[in-house]
Amino acid sequence: MIKHDIGFVLPSLKNEEQSQSMCALIRLLIDHNPKTQFCIFNQHSNLIDTYQVPLMPMSHARYFDGDLFVFDFPSLVISINFPAIKNIYYFTNATPWSTSYNEYESWVNIFSRSNLKIITNKEDIGEIYSMMWNNKLSTIKELNYETVISIL
Repeated sequence: MIKHDIGFVLPSLKNEEQSQSMCALIRLLIDHNPKTQFCIFNQHSNLIDTYQVPLMPMSHARYFDGDLFVFDFPSLVISINFPAIKNIYYFTNATPWSTSYNEYESWVNIFSRSNLKIITNKEDIGEIYSMMWNNKLSTIKELNYETVISIL
């Protein structure tokens, strides 16, 4: 059973299979969990069929009260300061510090939060996050209904 409302930060929805599959997944979550509110926080959408998933402007995510799924590092950096977010689920297949030369303290401020949960589909990336930050980690094969429910 899902305890909180769920938001997905998808800054750009394009008329591509990846965006369509995310909307289809969220629609499936909506259909199977009618008492939970789901929405996508979005800045720009070219997607023709959003499967009747509610789209909200990205600026409204600041006031969201629930769990938030983020899929890119800039969205993670923005969302960590939202006051009402219960948990942030960061789906990643990379380590952002390997391409950026910020000080260690800036990474600690981002990745050592107790409400941040890391999700990856690569074992080696999962091991790196686990060693570095001791975050709650989920390693999945693919993002689908069953894996989302098991993560929540």
